[in-house]
Amino acid sequence: MAGNSTDVPPPLPPRPPQLGIGPGPIGVPWGVDRGYSVDIIVSAVVTGLIGTAFVAARLYTRRVIISVLNWEDWLIVAAQVS
Repeated sequence: MAGNSTDVPPPLPPRPPQLGIGPGPIGVPWGVDRGYSVDIIVSAVVTGLIGTAFVAARLYTRRVIISVLNWEDWLIVAAQVS
């Protein structure tokens, strides 16, 4: 029967108070505590490796193929190292 009060899902239980913690990610139910530290570290390492590969490829092409390294190449290396 449409419109019957039994068609409405029950309300969510109240969330326990956790001071200093914001809402969880969308799609993660209450009470699921998943740390993202491993994901963040892996993403940072992979991104750094990809950037280093591109800088290395640029230096290789500039030094071996074109035989010219200019000041902007060294600035790119300094930015990659920092």
